Amino acid sequence: MESKLEQWQGELDEQEQRTEDVERFIRKCKQYTDLTGLTPTILNDLVGILPELNNPIHEEMA
Repeated sequence: MESKLEQWQGELDEQEQRTEDVERFIRKCKQYTDLTGLTPTILNDLVGILPELNNPIHEEMA
């Protein structure tokens, strides 16, 4: 029983981290809602977040 509880806690922790990562990405995107062009700085800023969203830990839950 305790082993299952630890497993569920681990899954919950991973889901919470994934939620935080996605929320951070959404906040970052909202900074750029009135763009008239895409600059290298903006592109690097957004792309810099992608590795966190594509973390292998999270792929197990997909």
